[in-house]
Amino acid sequence: MKKFVALVLILMMILPSAQAAEERDPIVGCWYMLYDFRDTPELVSAFGSDAEKVMTICDFSENGAIMMLDLTTKDNIGTPTYNGGGKWSNDGSTYTYSIIGLGSGDAYIDDSFLCLYIEDASKQLGRNVYLRLRRMESFNPYTDYIY
Repeated sequence: MKKFVALVLILMMILPSAQAAEERDPIVGCWYMLYDFRDTPELVSAFGSDAEKVMTICDFSENGAIMMLDLTTKDNIGTPTYNGGGKWSNDGSTYTYSIIGLGSGDAYIDDSFLCLYIEDASKQLGRNVYLRLRRMESFNPYTDYIY
């Protein structure tokens, strides 16, 4: 009987933590973009460097903070930087963001993409422009090893 009660208590403790993980806001997690200038050499000047690749990972935390990891590569040498990048919020129907160097605006999630409205580019082009970031999936040690 004691074992049964202990088992029930353990299950009762596991269930709320599983539910909490499911209730996480869909924007929480890592989103990335990759510029490979071999594919788009016309964009090199937009980054103000002679990099070959630029990778940016935006980590949207549950507390509303956005941390950013940037990796710029040239001649097989990478230069990483990691710092606070901004903040995000959700009022129940609309996401808003503010990222240093990118600006602020509304955002929405479309399948596995996070779309950030870019106000300056929208004004210049006379139509809505969004930056589309791709979702990074977490490594799962139980399913991501293949035997």
